[in-house]
Amino acid sequence: MGEKFPLKIHLWSKADWVQLKNLVMEYKDRFMQQCLSRSVETNYNDFKSFVDSVMDACIPTKMTSSRDNMPWFNNTLKIMCKKKQRLFNKAKRTK
Repeated sequence: MGEKFPLKIHLWSKADWVQLKNLVMEYKDRFMQQCLSRSVETNYNDFKSFVDSVMDACIPTKMTSSRDNMPWFNNTLKIMCKKKQRLFNKAKRTK
């Protein structure tokens, strides 16, 4: 298996929905005034950068941790987990 890198996870349950809605409403008016005079690609890039900036401003994030920092998860437990998964897959396959 390859090395797993930390991923950025958005915490949607802790988002500031009021601020997010206000920012979107302001952007909508500005975007609609300019969208017809620009190309589709320019509109897409503008919209994408807006969505990214609003998500960064209104939605908190956390980084995933790697599974390498679990000293209690030794080789014996790894073997037991693989055996459990094999037995589960066999039971599911054979019903």
